[in-house]
Amino acid sequence: MAYQLTLFAYVGDPVAHHVLPRLVSSVQRRDTAVVAVPTGDGVGWMSCDLSADHDLSADLDELVQDLLPGPPRRWPLALEVTTRPDSVREMVSWGIGEGGPASLSECDALIEVTLVGDLIDWKIVREICESAAEMWQVTLRDETSGFDVSIADLP
Repeated sequence: MAYQLTLFAYVGDPVAHHVLPRLVSSVQRRDTAVVAVPTGDGVGWMSCDLSADHDLSADLDELVQDLLPGPPRRWPLALEVTTRPDSVREMVSWGIGEGGPASLSECDALIEVTLVGDLIDWKIVREICESAAEMWQVTLRDETSGFDVSIADLP
């Protein structure tokens, strides 16, 4: 299973190397089990993997466990922040063309969450979204619902 969630954000800081650590720190204050491992950075972007030792298999009913080809696998989720103006403008234009709200034009950052595996740690995803929403103005978009998604819609 793969899932992509993008938060279009107005963070007021053009430096991804400031924004990502601030977001990760907020997530870790909310959930001390979350561990962050840097995975890359460049001009206008920075990324890390987030994981925790939450027991995710307890949330699966027996039918779902029986349908899995083997023991459930889980990977860390990938978190990337982009503040590069040309990349943000391009995604904002695309987002508005895809039916996003006009407020997207105020965005100066993209926060992308990518989840892969049989078990998704939705607790971390919610912590990321709630932390971002507390600090900044954000609009969510996922690959399934488009812009018709909110934090309350997440599993």
